[in-house]
Amino acid sequence: LFLTSAVTFLARPILNFGISRAAMPLESLAVWPVVMSVLFMFRALSLAYQEVVVALLKQGARKRRLASFAGILASGVGAAYLLFALTPGGTFWFDTIAGLSEELLPLTFVPTLIVVSMPVVSAFISWFRGLFIYRGETGKIAKAVVVNTGSLLLMVFFLPRFFEINGAILAAAVYSLSLIFELMFLILANTRREAQKAEV
Repeated sequence: LFLTSAVTFLARPILNFGISRAAMPLESLAVWPVVMSVLFMFRALSLAYQEVVVALLKQGARKRRLASFAGILASGVGAAYLLFALTPGGTFWFDTIAGLSEELLPLTFVPTLIVVSMPVVSAFISWFRGLFIYRGETGKIAKAVVVNTGSLLLMVFFLPRFFEINGAILAAAVYSLSLIFELMFLILANTRREAQKAEV
């Protein structure tokens, strides 16, 4: 788990490196942290669900009910974030609260929409992480995070060579895809485990 946290912290400098190599680097470096701060607020509930899963599984809660609630949580947080992104609330936040200039405000819209799936993905990642922690299989979590960070690094290095997009959009796309890859790895690892258990 310590390795997982350490590898996860590498995402920020990797993304900043990618932004600096993409189009409009200075503007993107100003916009991206603001988009990330908003995203983190919406992801907070999803991230906290991991600890809830571990605690309730130890108390004998049913896995199916916890998995179902992960879906409910993902839907609720995802809908709330989408509402924020598509209504004047988002503009008000970036303009009035975050204090971005009029020149930077237009650069927030696309990255904010690109990461709209992240609260949803994070809810399911938390469910699988909690499940693996409960089983004592934290190595699979570490491998999933390595998949996340490895794919992030590869995309940050290669995508700017083929696509002329601003850094904030690049960071949003790469960050979203890397989390999706992590979730796919966790799903695959759990599916294999269940299949092996069924064979026994």
